[in-house]
Order: sequence, then structure tokens, then C-alpha cells
Amino acid sequence: MFFWQHWSLLIPEIWCIFILIRQHRNCFDWLLAILICIIICFIGGWQRHKLENRIELNKKQVTIQIHPNKIQQTEYGWRGFGELNGRSIIVAWQQKDLDYSKLTPQNQDKISITGSGKLLKAQTKRNQFGFDYAQYLKQRNINYVFNFTKIKLIQRTKLTGISWLVNQIEKLHLYLVCWFEKLPSSLRDYSETLLLGYTRKNFFDDNPGIQKLGLVHLFSISGFQVMLFYQLWRKVGRNLRVPLEFNLLGLQFGLIFVWIFAGGVLSLIRPILLASLHLWSEVHIIKLAPIDAWGITAILGLLFEPGILQTMGGQLSYLLALGLIIFQDKPAWKQSICLGVLIIPIIITYTHQWHPVALLVNILAVPLFTWVIIPLILIGVGAFCFQQMELANFCDYIIYIFKIGIKLGDTLPGMLNFPAIHDIWLIIILTITIIALVEYKVKWIIILLVIYFISWGYVFVNPCGRVIFFDVGQGDATLIIEPFLKSTTLVDVGGKFNWKNSKQNYQAKELAVNLWAHGITQVDQVVLTHQDYDHIGNLLELARDIKIRRIIIPQGMEKTKAFKKFVAPSNISVETIKAPATLLNSFYVLHPMKSGSGKNEDSIALFKQCGSLGLILTGDLDQMGELKILERYQLPLNGILKLGHHGSNTSTHSNWIRQLKPRYALISAGVNNRYHHPHEETMKKLDQEPTIVFNTQKNGMVSYTWFRKWFWWRTQLDGS
Repeated sequence: MFFWQHWSLLIPEIWCIFILIRQHRNCFDWLLAILICIIICFIGGWQRHKLENRIELNKKQVTIQIHPNKIQQTEYGWRGFGELNGRSIIVAWQQKDLDYSKLTPQNQDKISITGSGKLLKAQTKRNQFGFDYAQYLKQRNINYVFNFTKIKLIQRTKLTGISWLVNQIEKLHLYLVCWFEKLPSSLRDYSETLLLGYTRKNFFDDNPGIQKLGLVHLFSISGFQVMLFYQLWRKVGRNLRVPLEFNLLGLQFGLIFVWIFAGGVLSLIRPILLASLHLWSEVHIIKLAPIDAWGITAILGLLFEPGILQTMGGQLSYLLALGLIIFQDKPAWKQSICLGVLIIPIIITYTHQWHPVALLVNILAVPLFTWVIIPLILIGVGAFCFQQMELANFCDYIIYIFKIGIKLGDTLPGMLNFPAIHDIWLIIILTITIIALVEYKVKWIIILLVIYFISWGYVFVNPCGRVIFFDVGQGDATLIIEPFLKSTTLVDVGGKFNWKNSKQNYQAKELAVNLWAHGITQVDQVVLTHQDYDHIGNLLELARDIKIRRIIIPQGMEKTKAFKKFVAPSNISVETIKAPATLLNSFYVLHPMKSGSGKNEDSIALFKQCGSLGLILTGDLDQMGELKILERYQLPLNGILKLGHHGSNTSTHSNWIRQLKPRYALISAGVNNRYHHPHEETMKKLDQEPTIVFNTQKNGMVSYTWFRKWFWWRTQLDGS
């Protein structure tokens, strides 16, 4: 609560205090609990202060230590987890600056990279439901990224003592990762993830269905690896007749080895702490009930790594462990159903989707995974080690069939979309879910179903309309949602050129996730203002996740190569238009007035009344087009104007601003874009009018919400 400033957690805190007062009459117990809370809050505040302290740099050059095991290739070069002045940090450099092939597998020692560069704060999410890179790093106690601009020296790091030992373990892990890369593809993916704790960059892209069907907990390195190591160690110790105390002491160090070997992944904290408590219980140092052991591991885990419950994997790990304790007396099939229901709130929070078949998949997948897939992985790796390729390929084939089954489950119809829910509502759902599963009474089941119905359907009774200007970098994407979700219109879809090594269009995926989070599974109409890639490039990828009823383009664009490449393959109904025309839900077409070829000067311009303000969108329309609109139409004043061509000086004529007198102006442009949008000349024109300007470069996603005559704005980056 203090480290992440999640003040909604005050609700369960107050509930815990209420339980404490009711069940414990001893004042000493109260004082002890309060003292523990104060200590924990102090530690949380200290950790946050330490994390946010700026790292002091030598202005001339810096030296960063990094292990090849923690380096990965990206679209732009190389990136890895390193250390600078004793602080964890992300390090990045371009391909030309350092040849990674020289580091692995021949050179696997920790290295020091000396050079100069820029220290930057990790970038936070620019759209409301986008990927938050800053939070992702903060979960790992990292707040900064260092970009090398010039590398002067690369050398091996001389290590001694504990540092040398940790380096040797990391070398072993890197060697095994390189060896496992030679395995057949399906066997490689599963064995690397489950045995080494190494998740390939495109693992979830190559294995669709794992997240949506709630199977992430099976593929997160967690209890399975720890339990496997635990059981093997104990069995070997018994066979060698090692005294129990010495065996358990060695096992404690062995668990630390597993933690270092796996790279300190967050999901390992809970099982290792739980296994350690179990060891101490065996030698009668402590005596704990299972629920107390779970609570202590949760507290210690949060103190050791505050980000453990900020991830989907961490939340599922702790929640499933709690469920196994609560439902331990139930038959296996009932236990699987209860656990499947228990994790639904977490799944819909992160993916905004849930499929009823996920319950059946969990019932079948967990025992199948435990008794078939995991043994096949061990047999397949062993067979490959001894060059028994036929057996290894057979295991790979069975695992491949399992992957296809998960993929088919992901494509089945009946997926339910859940809009984004607030943390407080998530706590309520989790609480009611646990009560309903434990009590198993009709009234609680009905209450739970009502809560889920509200979570799913509240967007349909929302009387507010919204206009959302997404941050798609150097491009355009504007969503208009009618009150009560009567209809949805998306004007342009953005488009970002991907590097050749990138398999996933992350911008289109982020756009789809933002639509899901607003309760949208289908868009009634997509208006593509013209043919430029930064306006239409994401269409095909977006259409895979969001149903689009029809596409509207300017007349003449259907003859262009861009249309045939980026629009026609979608097989969606296409309508060509020119002004004057009226689209669904009172969108008035102002331009083009004649057939063209889909260029900037042929852009579609739209007007729509949104509450008490009028909205004008013009794509990349030039100044001549703006003047033609002024000659032909009498447009209302003091509304919302989205500047044409990202604020370029080819658009936004002086008369256009002078006559419309926009109360608010929107600019959609990429950060540090090569076109230097918005242009200084355009900004001077806006300064001549009392116009409030929003710019996605500075504000990120911008949203306008209206209810009858009232309205309000929200920007993503500063939250104003």
C-alpha cells in the first residue's frame, strides 16, 4: 500500500483491524500488531525512497557490470539488466556498438562496459491501458535506463567471494540456455520455461491461449521447480543416509542456488520461502499451520520484493496457493473447479476477457500437465542429451499437440469481454468469490453472479459519451463512443513500421486492449481518412482482435496500392464516400468533395456534435481543403478541433483558426518525430486565439467525456 500508493488497500486493512479487535482482547497483541504494521510501512517507504533517488553519474564515462545471461536482442539493438553504482539498471546499446556473439557462448563471464551515454527514467504507459514499462521495471526495483552512445572498453570483471560464486551459477544457467536452444521447438519452449526459468521473448506470442485460458500459472517458474528440486534432494539424501539436519541445511542452501540460477524471478519467492518454512518446521524450530505459513510467505515476499503482487504471475501464484489450502479437503475435480473460479477476477483484470471453456481447460490441463507434459519434458531433454533423437522428437510431437489444443481453446466462440475494473471492485469480487466457494450457498452464488454481470454490463448503462485520442506515436487514432455504448466509431487506426525481427505489432495489440478495456468488442465503423500508413497500417492486425462492421474510405482510395495491401485483405465491407454525406450517428462528412486518390488533400473531414461541443476531425487535410470547407459550410464555433497533419504547417490555415475559434485543439504526433511536428508556425496561429492545446507528445492519451451539457478532460501522462 505504501510502496505502490494503492490506497484502495485501506479497505482490507480496516477489515483486518476489525477482526483483530473482535478476536483478540489482549492489548499486547494489538500493540504488537500495530508495531509490526509501523515497521512494515517504514520499510515500504524506505524502499520507495531508495528506488526513486537519482543515480549520480561520472560525467565523462560510466562503468556498468552485466552478465551475458541477462542480455537480450531487441528491435533496436541490445538490452539487459546491469548494475551501476550498486543499483540495478536497464542497459541498452545499438547493434554496431557491441557484437553480442562474442559474449556467448564462449565468453560467459560477467563483463564491465565502460563508455558514455544518457541516463533516462523508464517510460511510463502513454495510453490508459497500455503496457507500463516503468512499472514493469519498478517491480524489479529498477527506475532508470542507461543508453550507451559510445562504448570505449569491454572487459571481464574480476570477481571474488560471493560475487564469484553467483557468477558461476549464472554461467551455468547461460550454458544450459544455449544448449536448450538446440532442442526441437515445442520441447525447447516448454523445457526452457519450466526447467530453467528462461522465457523466450516471443513465448506467449508463439503459444497463444495460455494467458486467456488462465494457464499462466502452469508456465511460470514457481512451485513445480522448487518442489522437484526439494523432492530430489530429499530422496538422494535418504539414499546416501545423510543425517536429517545436515540434509535440510544443505537443502536450504540448495534453494538459494535455485533462486540465483533462475535469475531471481519474482514468482519463485513464494515457493522458496514456503519450502524454507517447511524445512524449519521439520527440525522443530517453528510450528505453523498451513494458512499461517502462507501469510508469513506473503509478508516476507512483499518485504523482500515489493513488486511480487504487481504481476499477474505473482498474484496467481499466491492466490492459487491460498486456494489449495482452503479447498484441500475437496475431491480433485472440485478443487480444480474452485481454483478455476478463484482466478477469474485476476484474468479479467489483466486480459479483459474470459472464456467459460477456461474452467474445463483448467480441470483437464492441470492433471494432464502434471502427469503427461512434465514427464515428457524430462524424458525428451534426457533423450536429446543421449542423442536419442527419435524419442526426443516423439516427446516434442506430443507437446506440440498439447499446444495446438490450447490454441484451439483460445479460438472457440463465446469469449466474454470485461471492461477495466477498479482495484476496490477487484477486492470486492475476490472477497465474494472466496466466500461463495467456501460457504457454497445459493445466496452467495447469486450475489457473485450479479457482481460479474455488473462488471460485464455496466458500460451499456453508462450515460456518458467519450472521445479518446490515442497516443499511437506519429499517427492518428480517435475513438468516439456514444452514451450507453449505442455505437462506436474509430477514425484512423495508426500505423508503426516494425523492424524485421519483430513478429508482433505491439501498437495494434495495445489499441485492441484499450478497446476491450472500454467494453468494446466490435467497432461499428472505421473511418480511414486517407491512404498514409500512419493512419491505416494497424488495420489488419486490429481486425484480428476486434470485429469491424464496415470501413469507410474517401472516394478513389479503393484504386490505390495502399488500399489493396492494408485494407482489402481484411475482407470487411468497404464504403467509399464524398461530401456531403452523413454517417452512422450523425457524423457529417465535410470533405472530400470529389473523387481523389487517397492522398493528404483527399482526406476525409468529419463533424460531430459531442455534448455541448462540436468535434472536427480532418486527417491530413491541407490548407486548401480547409478553406473549401469554410466556403461551403457554416460550422459552429468554440468546439474541439483536431489539427490536420499532426500540426504540420501544410495544414491549419490562419483563416481556419480565426473563423472556427476552437476552444480546444488536439495534436497527435510522435515524440521526437523526424518531421518536427507540430510546426512552430502552427503553434503561433493557435496562440492568437484563447485555445487550450493538448498534444499526445506531452500528454499521452487524451480523453474527452461528456454528460448532457457537462464535460471534462483527462490526460494520461500528468493525470490532469
